[in-house]
Amino acid sequence: MMKGLSVMTPTTRKMMQVLNSCKATLFCVLVTILVLRSTAMVSDHHIGDIEGTTEWAHVGQNRHGRKLAQADEVNISEKPDPVTASKFVEEEKWDPSTPYTLGPKISNWDQQRVIWNNLNPGKNKTRNGKPKILLVSGSQPGPCANPMGDFYHLKFVKNRLDYARLHGLEFFYNMATFSKEMTSFWAKLPLLRKLMVSHPEVEWIWWMDSDAIFTDMAFEMPMEKYEGKNLVVHGFHNLLFEQHRWIGLNTGIFLIRNCQWSLDLLDAWAPFGPEGETRVNAGKMLTAKLVERPTFEADDQSALVYLMLFDDPKWKLKTHIEWEFYLHGYWKYLVYRWSELSILQTTKCWKSMAMPTGLWHHSRRNAFARTPLTH
Repeated sequence: MMKGLSVMTPTTRKMMQVLNSCKATLFCVLVTILVLRSTAMVSDHHIGDIEGTTEWAHVGQNRHGRKLAQADEVNISEKPDPVTASKFVEEEKWDPSTPYTLGPKISNWDQQRVIWNNLNPGKNKTRNGKPKILLVSGSQPGPCANPMGDFYHLKFVKNRLDYARLHGLEFFYNMATFSKEMTSFWAKLPLLRKLMVSHPEVEWIWWMDSDAIFTDMAFEMPMEKYEGKNLVVHGFHNLLFEQHRWIGLNTGIFLIRNCQWSLDLLDAWAPFGPEGETRVNAGKMLTAKLVERPTFEADDQSALVYLMLFDDPKWKLKTHIEWEFYLHGYWKYLVYRWSELSILQTTKCWKSMAMPTGLWHHSRRNAFARTPLTH
């Protein structure tokens, strides 16, 4: 061993390591105590004098602390301050003794759209110069009772997205309830009205039920055929106008023009739909008026048939009953030898792949079909 050099034994080295560890631990403990003490002092000072401007300014320096302080104020007080209260919007309660309305009456929508389109030239046309069409669909916000129902919902949404992309359509999918009175199949009416007044650039709104799919992705609606018409719905003239059958037309898929006539139609259509006694009584009236309609609450399809037959003649004059192709059809009537496809049934939901594309039936082209979807 050389002189002047200190050599540490293993025991000494181990003791030094333990001592250094103790120093680090003690330092961490002291820092933690100081931080906790400072936090406690600030909290006590803030609670003791919450109204003080100095303390409030100190809290305001920290964005997160400011948000927490504001939340505490709202929770502590029984009533929110006027600024906060002004942000709450209470839905107007409908008086059942008065006819139901979808909103304030609009009487000059055509003029408003002309002004808007003049200020925004070209917005109501697609890149190809065709009228802008908004494809709209929707479903309930909650999940289906059968998990496979949600799976097929997703497949059907993909089907609509693909069709909209191929044909340059706008697409909107809704899962919200715009009116608590208009539930079930009536939920589409307030949605359509909201979309009309919110999108003056849209010329046509194309409604499609959640359980419907496109079976011919290359099919394109002959929009030039509907010049002068405001509503295009699938149906049969003899069943509707001669036999007064409630299945004379179908509202699962239809096109409605964004115009004053359509807003007036929605206003005349909506009073049949409020949930409760109004809908039940309207259903009894529709059953008495329409042939072979079962006894159940009013539905949107029967109500539209009633308007076409017994209400203002202007509804019939501006409506095109499409029968040359299946704008809407039940899949059992469209698929050849459908019973042979039962092997594809894995649940109560039928796979959309069971729907052939480009199907011809009774010399009429099938563009769309509906499948039974379990919820």
